[in-house]
Amino acid sequence: MARAEPLIGLEVTSKKIRLVELVTLPTGIEVTNFAVLELPQGGLKDAGSKLQSLLQENNFHGKKVNALLSYPSIDYLQVPLPPMKEADLSLAAAREAKKDLKSPVEELIYAYEPVGESEEKGAPKKEVLIARANTKDANEYLQVLKEADLRFNSITVIPAVLLNLFKMREGLKEETLAGILVGEEKGTIVILHQGNLRFPRDFPLRLTGEAGGLQARLIAELKRSLLYLKQRVRGLEPQRIILLGDIDKPQEVTEALTQEVGIKTEMYLPPGLDLSPLGGRMEEFRNSLQQFILPLGLAWNGPERSELNLLAQGIQAQKRIRQAKMAVVATTLLLITFLVLRFAWIWIDGRPHWKNITKLKADLSELQPKLKEMDRVNEERKQQELKLALLVKIKGPKGGWGKILRTISLSVPPEMYLELLELKETPTDWSLKLKGQVTGADASLTNKRFNEFFSLLLTSPALGEAGIESDKTGSVTKGSTPLSQRDFAVVTKVK
Repeated sequence: MARAEPLIGLEVTSKKIRLVELVTLPTGIEVTNFAVLELPQGGLKDAGSKLQSLLQENNFHGKKVNALLSYPSIDYLQVPLPPMKEADLSLAAAREAKKDLKSPVEELIYAYEPVGESEEKGAPKKEVLIARANTKDANEYLQVLKEADLRFNSITVIPAVLLNLFKMREGLKEETLAGILVGEEKGTIVILHQGNLRFPRDFPLRLTGEAGGLQARLIAELKRSLLYLKQRVRGLEPQRIILLGDIDKPQEVTEALTQEVGIKTEMYLPPGLDLSPLGGRMEEFRNSLQQFILPLGLAWNGPERSELNLLAQGIQAQKRIRQAKMAVVATTLLLITFLVLRFAWIWIDGRPHWKNITKLKADLSELQPKLKEMDRVNEERKQQELKLALLVKIKGPKGGWGKILRTISLSVPPEMYLELLELKETPTDWSLKLKGQVTGADASLTNKRFNEFFSLLLTSPALGEAGIESDKTGSVTKGSTPLSQRDFAVVTKVK
C-alpha cells in the first residue's frame, strides 16, 4: 500500500511560525518532523525565503499545509440559527459573517461549519461556527508559502482545531468538557457537550504586573465562562477541564484550577502518537508537545475532517481552472492527433487534395443561399424598425404610439414576423392595419402562435376592436426543412 502524503500544520503568531509534519495511517499518527521559525524584523511578508531554508535544513517532505493565521488577520464567531436547508444556511452564514466587520466587505473571505445543535426557549437551533479573514492578509500569507515552495490545503480557526483535537481522544459523545488553550497573547475557552461545540471565547493574556499571574487569570476566565454556560443552558456543567498550551508549571496550574472550580483539570495528551520517525529528537518533541499542540492539530485537522476552510472557494476555483486547462490541452491533443491521422491517411491513400477543395466549394455553395436569406431578413427587420421609429414621432392617440407599439411588440412570438401595413385616423379613433406571417414545424404550432397573438390584441386595454382581414396557411421550405407558414392581415382600433 502506498504511503500517505505528509501534511504540515503551520501556526503563525505575532512572533513565530511553528510547524509540525505528520502522516495519518490506519494504525495511527506518525509525527515525522517539527520546527520553529522566528519571524524576521519585516514580519510575515519577509519570511518566505527563511521558511524555505528552514524546511530544507530540517528535511521536511510535505508540501500541503493546513494553517492558522493569528488575530486580527482572522477571527471567528459562533451563532445559533434555525434549522434550514443547506442553500439557506449558506445565505444566513454570509449575512452573519458581514456583521461588526473591522474591514470593508469587499476585503472579506469567510467560511462556516455546523458544529452541533442546541435549544433556545424550546426551539431547536443549529450552532454554526463562522471564520472570516482579511483578503489582503490571506493573500500575503499565500505569497509567503509560494516562496517557500508550499501549497495551502486549508486555513481554519482555533475552535475548529480544538474541536478536532478532542475528537482524537474520542468519548466526546458521553460527556461535557471545557477546553482551555493558553497562547502567547490570548487564551481560548471552548465548551463541548456530547461532541457539540456550545460556545468558544477568547480572552487576553498580557499578564505583566497582574496579581496571581496566569493561574488567577485562568481561574477568573473559566469561572466567567462556566457562569455564562449555566445561565444559557440550565443544568449543563463540565465533568472535566482539559488544559492545552505552553505552561511553565502545568501541575501547579491544573491543581489550582481543580481546587478553585471543583472540576478535575488535566493537561491534554493526544493518544496514539508514533514519534519513532523523529529518531533522536523524540524526547525534544515530547517535552515541547504543548508548544506544538495547535500545529499538531492543524496537520491532523484537514478539510477531510472539518468543513471550515477559508480557502475552500479559492481551491474549488483553482480546480475548475485546472480542469478547464486540462480539457483545452486534451482537446488540442485530440485535434492534433486527428489531423496527423487524417494527413497520414491522405498520404497513404494517395488521394489528390483537389477532392477536399471540391468538397469545401460544395459546402460553400450550399451555405451562400442561407447567407443571402439572412441578409434579406435583416434588411426587412431594419426597414420595419425605421417605420416604427417614424410612427412614434407621429401625433397619435392618448398616451402616444410608443406605449401602443410596446404592447404589440410584447405580444409577438419569436416565430412571427410583423410589419405595419396601413394607418388611418377617423373622427373618433385610429385604425391600425398589421400584416405578418408566422412559421412553425407544423400547422398546429403556427395556429397556436397566431391565436396567442390575436388573443393578446383582443384583451389589451390600449387597443379596441380587432378583426382578421386576410388569412392564408401554406407550406414553405427553409433549406431542406419543410415548414408550415400562415400569412395574415389584422385590423385593430386604437383608443
